[in-house]
Amino acid sequence: MSKQYKKAELKNREETELVKLSQEGILAAFDELLKRNIRRIVGMLTQMLKSETDAYDVAQTAAVKAYRSIKNFNGTSQFYTWLYTIALNEARNFLRKESKHRNQTSLNDDTNGDPLEKDSHTADRALVSDPVRQAQVSDLRTSLKKALAQLSDAHREIVIMCDIEGMSYMEVSQILQVPEPTLRSRLHYAHRYLQSILKDER
Repeated sequence: MSKQYKKAELKNREETELVKLSQEGILAAFDELLKRNIRRIVGMLTQMLKSETDAYDVAQTAAVKAYRSIKNFNGTSQFYTWLYTIALNEARNFLRKESKHRNQTSLNDDTNGDPLEKDSHTADRALVSDPVRQAQVSDLRTSLKKALAQLSDAHREIVIMCDIEGMSYMEVSQILQVPEPTLRSRLHYAHRYLQSILKDER
């Protein structure tokens, strides 16, 4: 019979120990791993899916799949990288299914969960006394969201991982299973494309 753990007992445990306990069937340990990583996962998914509601649904599906396959996690990467890979694949599956039922305009229906909006709340408060600056920043966010939406899925994924999530080339290369030189080339192309779009917006 597996030992029962209280959530408070697991808060200060190392990730490797939590993974080991999860692989032994301790659900509380897996819950702690999710608690440490799920916010970033949802943020990434919201960027990709343009909807916080869809992001939470896909994140939940990814979490269930991760728990069912936790015994296959060999520890060669961080848990977050492994979970990110599962979530990314689920997001791709979701987008493929959605493309059969929605037209392109539906991509802009839900902007309430956009991390670009959420992460800027502090900055917005600082800009309240400067309405001109606030308008400029608002226009820039709108332009960035439009520009990201015009990238291909493959290039948008790389921009989100490298520029927004701040992942290393090694991590992204591992997740996408592409050589680093290819990754750098795609990111360079994405940056040039974004720059051209933003330049036209001026």
